[in-house]
Formats: sequence, C-alpha cells, structure tokens
Amino acid sequence: MQKIVMAGAFDVAGGFANWRRLLGDEFEYFVERDSNNQYEDTSSDRGTVREAFLDADVIFYVCAVRDAHVPEVIVNDSTFLGVNMAEFASKTIIWLRGSNSLRANSDRYKVEYQQSRGVVCSTPDLCGMFGGEWMPNPVVLDHIEVHSKADLPVVCVQCPTDRKIKNTDDYKAVCEYLEKKYPAFKGIVKTGTYAEVMEFKEKEARIGFDHMQGYFSVNAMEFAWCGVATLASLWPEYMPYFQKFALTWTLPFVNVSNAVELNRELGRLLEYPELVEEEGKRDRAWMETFWNGARHVENLNRIVEEVGAS
Repeated sequence: MQKIVMAGAFDVAGGFANWRRLLGDEFEYFVERDSNNQYEDTSSDRGTVREAFLDADVIFYVCAVRDAHVPEVIVNDSTFLGVNMAEFASKTIIWLRGSNSLRANSDRYKVEYQQSRGVVCSTPDLCGMFGGEWMPNPVVLDHIEVHSKADLPVVCVQCPTDRKIKNTDDYKAVCEYLEKKYPAFKGIVKTGTYAEVMEFKEKEARIGFDHMQGYFSVNAMEFAWCGVATLASLWPEYMPYFQKFALTWTLPFVNVSNAVELNRELGRLLEYPELVEEEGKRDRAWMETFWNGARHVENLNRIVEEVGAS
C-alpha cells in the first residue's frame, strides 16, 4: 500500500480520526486546529509535517471552504503549518467537503485546484460539480451495540450542523403537525457536543431525520449505525456515484426529498410503530454489509491508484 498522509485546517466530521481507526497507527494526519474539541488535535511543527509530506506517495488535503480560517487557495499560494503546498501539488489530492461557499463558487474553485493531482469529494453532489471521485467520510461504527428501544417513546430527532440549509424549518413544521395527530410522538432538534449527540442517537432516538438537500450527511450514517430508522435524501442523479461505492442500488434510509414526502414517511412510521424497530434493524444491517471498513479501504486504495495517475 502506498504511503498516505492527510492534512487540513481541522478534522471535518472526524474524517481523519475515522481513517486512523481503519488504517492503523502508521497512517499520519495533521490538523491546524481542532473542531469544537470533538476530535484529537494533532497539530505538529513544520519540520514534522514537511518530512511526512516528503515521505508520502499521496497527500489528501481537506478543503471545506467554510470560513476565513480555512484556506481557499489550496495549491497556488497557501501554506499548511508553514509548509508551502505548491511544492507538493503533484502528489496532493484535494478532498472537498461540502459548504455553501464551495457550492456557490464551484467554477472559481475548479481553477484553483487544477494544479493538484486530482479531486475527490465527500458528497456526490460535489462530484457532479467538480468531476471528482466520491470518497465519503468513513463513518464505521460497528462497535456500537444496538439494543431494542421498542419500550421507549417514539422520538424523532434532527442534529443539524446548519439549520438554514438542513431543512430544519420544514422538519419542525411537519413534526408539529404530526404531534397533534399522534400525541405520544415528539419531534426534536438536538444540539450539543459530539459525545452528547451520539449518546442520544444510541440510547433515545427512535427515528432520525437528516436533511433533504439531495445528498445525505454523516448524521444519516450515524443514525443507521445506531439502529435508528433513518429519513434522508439522495437524488436520482447522484445514485451512480453511490452505487459505484456501495455496489448496491439500495439505501440505508427512507428517501425523502421534500416536506410532503417527509410528512408521508414519518406519518407512516407513526401509524405503524412496529416498523420503527424493524427499519432501524434493516438500516444497521445495511451499514454492516455495504458501508463497512473494508469497503472504505478498498475505495481509498482504488482512488490512490486511479486519481491523477499517469
């Protein structure tokens, strides 16, 4: 296996930490700053980073384009912990992570990334914009034990990173309507530290709602791993990217694309509550089969061999 190093302004959604669990201690990654203290900060000195970059066959450089602290120009004139990234452009694969700015200015960023070895994307909608391969965050939570929650109240939860773009208003409106029809039901929006949110998903959530932007997020994968009946979205035009990775056309969630569909599918689960437990088990089984560590490592190795290879 080729020597892989990953780097970024911060560990977006724990992607680096997830790869460490899959690839072992020999895998190196560096971040400039921690993200909400959710993940290990592995900031290092310039010499250590430069030595790792020189020794690497491939460098994955995360670009989230989220705020002023995240470098927008990745190769041409940016530095990472004091190291000039232009020096390593030929071995650098840009790993694009979704953001409003990135999606709104895709033509601009395409130019910025042309000098790199290639581009991979964390969500399939970005693949269509940038022509890159899909490399999803390797959310592999097979250590979580799923226990029956059949005796718990039916609670649906959303854990949005950005309420403005994650359809939170639509979700709340649907929940308010269904709470009147099914008084025992409660729809909530949960925020907090990563550990707090994950504990709620594992122990209390019966149904999980992701968002309806056409591409599912890490939240949907975490819900499914926790055996939570999951509602998320994947638009038809993005299915080929999904199928290439998962090697199946099935999904680990019920696909909802608008408020009408959300109301229908959430209402279906409330009308037939025995399906909540059943679909949660199905979603977990799907993750174990199609989203396991071996599948992610296989996809990573393929990308290393194919993207930008001469």
